[in-house]
Amino acid sequence: MRRIPIPTLCVFIILTVLLSDYSGVSDGLTKIGFPFVFMQDTGGKCNDCSALKWFNWLYLVVDILFSFGLYLMLITTYRFIKKYSGSKNH
Repeated sequence: MRRIPIPTLCVFIILTVLLSDYSGVSDGLTKIGFPFVFMQDTGGKCNDCSALKWFNWLYLVVDILFSFGLYLMLITTYRFIKKYSGSKNH
């Protein structure tokens, strides 16, 4: 049970890096988070930038819990396949 946080964080980081939208540099919005966007920022010029920049702790926690669930699902599926893939010889 002690090894769960590190793989969960790895899944979280991989999902966040691959599935976030980083278009804030080119006058768009940078949206970070999967499945819920927990941070939004803009790098462009705007009249009311404070309305476009925000961070939501609850969505961050939900994203981490989602990553934990995904990690457990992947490990369970891997163990199931490993256990029953060699059972044809019975």
